[in-house]
Order: sequence, then C-alpha cells, then structure tokens
Amino acid sequence: MNAAAPAAPGGRPERRSDGKGLSIEVLHITECPGWEPTLGLLRRALDELGITEASVSARLISSPDEARRCGFAGSPTVLVDGIDPFPSSGPAEELACRVYRGADGLSPHPSPRDLVAALRERTG
Repeated sequence: MNAAAPAAPGGRPERRSDGKGLSIEVLHITECPGWEPTLGLLRRALDELGITEASVSARLISSPDEARRCGFAGSPTVLVDGIDPFPSSGPAEELACRVYRGADGLSPHPSPRDLVAALRERTG
C-alpha cells in the first residue's frame, strides 16, 4: 500500500490533483454483501476519472477493537487516504453492515455517483 499523503494544515491529507499515490481501503466484515460490489464500483469510478495509479485494497475487520482502531463505521467503510468521505455517526461499536443513502434510496454500498464525487473531491 502507498504511504499516506502529506498532511495539509489542519491534519487532513493534501488533495492530489492527479490521483497519483491515492490510497483507498475498503474495510469490511465477512458477512457483508456490499463490500465486493464496492470494490468494483471504486475501480469503475477511478477509470471514469482517469486515475490509474491509485492503490485499492480490502481489509477484513475481525474484532470490535480492530474496528475502533481503524475508523470502521460499518461494512463496507471506504477510506480515501485514511478518511471516510461519507458522513456517518462515527465509528461502529459492533461488527455490522453499513447502509448508504443515495438518490435511489438505501443500499449496502455507496452509489457510483457518490464514489465519483468523493474521489473527485480528493483529487480536485
């Protein structure tokens, strides 16, 4: 996995204008039906934006302690350079599925449009 982006003032990683070195991690639990589709949607969003040098990985979360340490907000949690770009009520207390609200209603994964918007926000 690539190193995190250099921090900008305020502690947030700097934007990457070209997406080079962008690090995306999908945190998930075994029983979650949304994590694998999320990986495919992320790859399509990266293709749509012309980002070819991003690191995309998945990490199985196996305990509540691990979930608290890594910013897990339910499965799947998408972290872009270590930051969850989707508003939530914060870290999950349990290993559970996450529900995303999009223009088409509730879903077990972020919508393609929301993923593109989140990646565009990080890359400017």
